[in-house]
Amino acid sequence: MYRYPWPALLAALAGLLLAAPPALAQTPYADRFQPHSGAPLHPWKDASGKDKPFSRYLQDAQDGIARYHYALPPGTPLPDEPLARAVGPREWPLQGQNCSAGNTDGILLVHGLSDSPYLVRDLGDMLSRQPIAAGRCVLVRSLLLPGNATTPGDLLRVRYEDWVAATGYGLRSFAGAAARVHLVGYSTGGALGIYWAYHQQELQPRVPLASLVLLSPVVRPTGFITRLSTLPDILARLVDITGYKRWLSQHLDQDFAKYESFPLNAGYQVVRLDNALEALLEQAPIPVPVYMALSRNDATVNAKDSIQAFLRSTDPRNRMLLAAPQGKASSDDAVQAALVDARVTVVDAVLPAQSIVDIAHTATTIAPSNRHYGPGGAYAQCMRYTVQPLDASPAFCACITPQMRAAACSTQSTAAVQYGEALPKNFPTDTALRRLTFNPYFDRMVGEIQQFLGSVGAP
Repeated sequence: MYRYPWPALLAALAGLLLAAPPALAQTPYADRFQPHSGAPLHPWKDASGKDKPFSRYLQDAQDGIARYHYALPPGTPLPDEPLARAVGPREWPLQGQNCSAGNTDGILLVHGLSDSPYLVRDLGDMLSRQPIAAGRCVLVRSLLLPGNATTPGDLLRVRYEDWVAATGYGLRSFAGAAARVHLVGYSTGGALGIYWAYHQQELQPRVPLASLVLLSPVVRPTGFITRLSTLPDILARLVDITGYKRWLSQHLDQDFAKYESFPLNAGYQVVRLDNALEALLEQAPIPVPVYMALSRNDATVNAKDSIQAFLRSTDPRNRMLLAAPQGKASSDDAVQAALVDARVTVVDAVLPAQSIVDIAHTATTIAPSNRHYGPGGAYAQCMRYTVQPLDASPAFCACITPQMRAAACSTQSTAAVQYGEALPKNFPTDTALRRLTFNPYFDRMVGEIQQFLGSVGAP
């Protein structure tokens, strides 16, 4: 881990703490920024602290979402079903014939930070449709990470150990129902999968973790502060004591499926989790087969660290799908290192026919047909343009969808819309850029995941 001298640490700390508070701190619906909604952090536990049956957990988690989900602003696009069911954890019916625990593979879907299980729902729909290999049935479940899908303020009180515990419950839940389990983790969910690959002997009862599918995994977040040895701890403690600058960003929270606002504690807990992973990865490669899909220009996670973690393992079953701008690939050391490995496939991140200028972190798990996040969906991720709580810039009004426009903008914009990652280089002055929230390679990726799962964990 990188270490910086104290003058640099103090300068960075002062810059963060003395920065102007977020402009949206006193907006309507501001109760969503409070730290105690009342939602339980461990809904999988009964009164005695024991694991609930998965069916009971599903119902209790959905009941908690229905009760504690943040109030949505007028005009927010809504799902076609009850909100708690749309964003809550779920189980897909068992797929296959003559299924028993002995010939069933479990697939646990784990979403990312500030997200909900809705973000991995398209994956569940696809992976549950057919067995991954002849004679092997499939049981797919998704999980809710504590602090998510209720109200953004709940991320002020969560710790990464709560996410670890929830994921451990999800893995244990397959005991008696599956012979082995594959963890499909997106973003922070991928980091949690890596954690349990090294700690699976601690699961009681234990179902063997046969493989990991890591989709834009947070092996390390972006930003130099995450590389510093002590600054994240110092900053988090000062914020906790003073209550000042708790939020890294506050937005309108117009997305029913994930938070748009983000507290410092959430980022700090990811740094703590990744510090634990770094120690494990330095000792030995990931101890189970891995499929990884990611974008080289991911603005949320450090793709280079993820690529390096993948390449450290010599397992011939490993596979990677890497999206990178083809014209710049020749000068990118990380992409070149990946291209040398025959297990890696690189696809072009620039698709002019689809108005895609880059592949974003938020795109990986979503099918283009998704009615909320797809190119024809009701929601667009345009938070970079937000300037006021009840008003919006012309660029924001050009970016958002007609369904969102009624709530925030009075005029229709005719500016062209492109899709990409929220990086400064991707924001032209004459074009509105939506952060990409669907994966143009989704069908290909799912097909590769199914082939990968069929190649590992055989009886």
